[in-house]
Amino acid sequence: MAIEEEGKHKNQNQQTWGTWEELLLASAVKRHGFKNWDSVSLEIQTKTSLPLVLTTPENCQQKYHDLNHRFNTNNKLHHHTRKPPDFQEQHNNINTADNSNTTNKHVNIPWLEELRQLRVAELKQEVQRYDVSIL
Repeated sequence: MAIEEEGKHKNQNQQTWGTWEELLLASAVKRHGFKNWDSVSLEIQTKTSLPLVLTTPENCQQKYHDLNHRFNTNNKLHHHTRKPPDFQEQHNNINTADNSNTTNKHVNIPWLEELRQLRVAELKQEVQRYDVSIL
């Protein structure tokens, strides 16, 4: 029964998060790092209309992990370049930086630009639909 609820929750999460919210999440993680999911969650909550249950720190962390996996899988399928660091490698890099007393929390998200391009493409399609409906 717990597996069914987890599946429902995962489907609801995937259906509700759009590219805009995903972009906000990735940008918030880039600013706040992997140790401050409360700040990431709060930023998402103030900038979107997603239900609060989907923007808890735990859900934001899971969604980021899912995004990282999705884009890394896409990169493996479409590009034969060096594999971008996975979530754990990025997390380890942030921990190393924290241990060396650096104050820079910025995280490198190799797929952030690809996500931005997806959002721009969506917006262009939306404008085209409105243009057609106006004529």
